[in-house]
Amino acid sequence: MPCRSRGVSSTFNFGKAFGQVIGVGGALNIPLHFVTASKWKRRFALSADKEEARAMALRLFPACATSFARKKDHGRAEAALIAKYGAEELFPWSAA
Repeated sequence: MPCRSRGVSSTFNFGKAFGQVIGVGGALNIPLHFVTASKWKRRFALSADKEEARAMALRLFPACATSFARKKDHGRAEAALIAKYGAEELFPWSAA
């Protein structure tokens, strides 16, 4: 995600890739749903601390514990939590 510490080129490349994803989704008629970090983190009562997200993913997905075992797996843990959020929002009848 673009932030102040990234350069102009990096921010441009991020925006370009983001636009390509939106374009491919539109061309293939794939519905896309966007959510802010604050919204999905609120659902799981998480702060900005990435370690909290990793710990939550370990609790919610114990069968996948090896995927979240290292501190540097926080991105993977956040992706799993975003997917769970999306599943609960889009398919509330199937949420376990």
